[in-house]
Amino acid sequence: MKRIQNTVCRHGALFICCCCAWVLCCYPASAQNIVEEWNAVKAPPAPELKSVTIDPKVTALLLLDFNKQTCNADKRPRCIASIPKMQTVLTKGRAKGLFVVYSISAGATVGDIAKELAPVGNEPVVTSGPDKFLGTDLEKILKECR
Repeated sequence: MKRIQNTVCRHGALFICCCCAWVLCCYPASAQNIVEEWNAVKAPPAPELKSVTIDPKVTALLLLDFNKQTCNADKRPRCIASIPKMQTVLTKGRAKGLFVVYSISAGATVGDIAKELAPVGNEPVVTSGPDKFLGTDLEKILKECR
């Protein structure tokens, strides 16, 4: 009986070793991080661009974190580069009667918002982290805007 148990244990161990060898030989080695696989990653196709109609009664324009603490040449130069285009969007949006809401990052003030995009009148501003709804009145502001 003991001989049968030893044989089964040896065969079981052999089976496990064979499985491990098969996995190691048959599956390609994976990189430890995305940088090592960067050239093998395929980006998804660009989204299809479609025309949209904006209804000011149910649409708000949110300008998120255009304050100097996060939108600056050192940290986010593309943010700085987007300001003229966003100024155009803001000007057209206001002309169409869109409700405009701002968010600023923690530690920022309304005065830190890029002057080209600064709030006017009583346009609301919330201070938030990455989730603009967490710990702010943004949801309430959007529901009450119309």
